[in-house]
Parts: sequence; C-alpha cells; structure tokens
Amino acid sequence: MDTSRRQHTQALLAVALGACSGEAAREPESPEPAPSNGTFRARADSFRDAYIDDSIRALDQNEPSVIFSGTTFLGVPVWQNPCDLWRWQQLLADYRPQRIVEAGTARGGLALWLANVLEQVQPDAHIHTIDLDPELEANLQAAREHALFQRFVSVHHGSSTDRNIVARVARDLNHPRVIVTLDSDHSSEHVANELRAYAPLIPPGGYLVVQDTVIDERPDYIERFARWHNHDARGGPGLAVTEFLATDIGRAFEVVRDLEAFGLTFYPDGWLRRRA
Repeated sequence: MDTSRRQHTQALLAVALGACSGEAAREPESPEPAPSNGTFRARADSFRDAYIDDSIRALDQNEPSVIFSGTTFLGVPVWQNPCDLWRWQQLLADYRPQRIVEAGTARGGLALWLANVLEQVQPDAHIHTIDLDPELEANLQAAREHALFQRFVSVHHGSSTDRNIVARVARDLNHPRVIVTLDSDHSSEHVANELRAYAPLIPPGGYLVVQDTVIDERPDYIERFARWHNHDARGGPGLAVTEFLATDIGRAFEVVRDLEAFGLTFYPDGWLRRRA
C-alpha cells in the first residue's frame, strides 16, 4: 500500500472510530467535555461521508474501496456499515423472523451474517436472496463454503421485480413474522417497483428494510451513481421511500427510529415496520 493510500485509510479509520465511539480522535492527555447532540451529529455525518467519499474515489479511480473491500464476515465480503450489522442482529433477536427476503445478494455476506444469527434465535427460519448478476454463482463461492449459508439460504437468480421470482418467493411467506430488505439497484424507480411488489407481502408487525437511503443525502453521489449505472439521476432509495410512505400501502408502515443505530445508520428512514 503506497503512502497516500495508507494515509487515506488511516484518516477513514479515525473518522469511523471517532463516530462509533461518540468521541473525536484526540490525544488521551487532552480530555474534552462530552459531545453535544450537534457535535455528535457532525461526527456521524463525517462517518457517513467517509464511506461515501471512499466509494466515489474507488469508482472514479477504478480501484477497490478501502472500506468495503476490506469488510468481511467469516471471510466473505459484506458491504455493510458495521453499526447496521449490529442493529440487524438486535432486530433478529427481538423479532425472530421466520422468513427473510433479500433483494441484492452481492457476495452473500449479509445473508451469511443473518444465517448465523438465525441459528441462535430462530433455527427453523429461511432466507430467500435474489440477484441478477451473471457472475452470481462465482461471487457466492466463498459464502457457499459455509454450512449455515447452505442450510438457511435459497438463491434466486434474476431481477427482484421479476413477476415469476416475486411469486415464487411469495409462496413461502405465509408466516406471521417476515422481513424484506431491499439492496439491489439503487435507482428510485427500481426501488419504487420493489416496494410495490413486496410491501403487500409484509404481515402486520413485519419489517421492510430499504438499504442505503443515506446516498440521497449526497447529491454528488446520486449524480455519479446514475452516470455509472446509466439511469435517471432523480434520486435513490431515499426518494423512493419518501414517495412510498405517501401512498395508500405506504401509510400502513412506520419508520422505526430505534433502529437507526445512534445516527450512524446507512438506512435513514429505511427501517420500516408495518403497523399492527
């Protein structure tokens, strides 16, 4: 790793550690008063921006992300904010879902994380994960080496909005405790289509988790993201959630602020629960 890249990594880690601990990076012999809410919010924003800036830098320079490329669970890449992963295990322990649907498999890291928690709290649960990447099977090679992935996870190759896939998954959601999480194409149009497809499948008290709504807080990222993926730059998952909550079916859901991970979540307004 060259000097500039090492310095970049150290700076990102300093921001992340400071935000997660609620303390600024400082010398031990220079104590400061406890941070105010405004100061903590600024540090949380710095934590968010460190992740997004690193993603932008990596894509602009066509090289791996310092943070996401190095974040793994049991050797499998998991492209998540660690604070959200912690909230995931709390949600699973409290709610004990019987079925989980994940739109956007990537390398299988989140599904593997969820499977490990489910083994402890709901061992008869099952996860359906969906992805249209043509390299999906190759991408899942490391995840499939884990027995719990094989036991808990069914992989569906195709679009999360494909009618046949939605129908196939829906046939297994006849349970009182269900979670659906959306982490595939982040364009507002695609997420809106996913919300229309999956929201009716959530039982009262169930959860609909829309990931990466945080990117709507950064217009520069939305513009780049749209250019990289060749779609409209109108907005991302955050815009889709805002518009969804104003619809008839959307009004059946509420934002669960307790899951927003101390202000460090990458899913602001994205942890949704269907009203009982």
